[in-house]
Amino acid sequence: MRRSQKGQPFTLFSFQDVMTSVCGIVVLITLLLALELTRRSLDEEEISFESNARRVQEIRKETEERRQAIKALEETQILSVQTADPTGLSAAELQERMDRVESRLESARNERARLQKELDEAKKVVDSNEDVQKKIDELREERKRNEETIKAAQAKAKEPLDANVVLFSYYESAREKPWFVDISGSKIIAIPTIEGEETQEFPDPYEFLQWARRRSRTREYFVLVSRPSGAAANDVLSYQLEDIGFKIGLDLIGEDRALEFMAVQEPKGAKR
Repeated sequence: MRRSQKGQPFTLFSFQDVMTSVCGIVVLITLLLALELTRRSLDEEEISFESNARRVQEIRKETEERRQAIKALEETQILSVQTADPTGLSAAELQERMDRVESRLESARNERARLQKELDEAKKVVDSNEDVQKKIDELREERKRNEETIKAAQAKAKEPLDANVVLFSYYESAREKPWFVDISGSKIIAIPTIEGEETQEFPDPYEFLQWARRRSRTREYFVLVSRPSGAAANDVLSYQLEDIGFKIGLDLIGEDRALEFMAVQEPKGAKR
């Protein structure tokens, strides 16, 4: 005859309930941490985007300031030309001065267009913090150099025009390069516009012509600038140079006038 068992049997159900509850709490805490990390990441991205947007606004503001400075420079240069005393100046001299001012204005416009292009390129890389910061630094450095150029141009524009100086300009990119020949009663001076060439001085037209015969007739030409004392030599040189086959230009200046030369950019679409 079997003995009957006394008391309740041993079971692990309670332990399993505890373990299940603990695992559920751990999973819940993990989900909460993941949610918090995701939120912080989104906040950091939003802050980065707002920082880039502020930088773009700063670039726009700086560009507008440069535009105003260039506009003020243009107005100053135009006013300088309008108020200059034209008494005693020939039409050629006035035109040379106008060309000089126009060259300055064109350089300022080109600089403004280049800066606008740089700004547009900076906007395209706004998604990358490192690229944006680098571009901003470059633009700020460029702005600093541009401001120095503008200040120098403004100071130059305010300088009084010297009535004793005759300014000659020539196209820097032209295939044919001029020699400016200063003709007086005592000597003939050939001033080059060709890189690497040196100024030549001759005591009389004969030696000048001997030298000129060795120059290129297809890549060089002569601009004869005659003073009153060099009128006779000018007649001889103009006739002989044309006979040799050179293209020539002629101009007359006062006996004591000084000469200056300036290279300018050839206008687009200009016909030669």
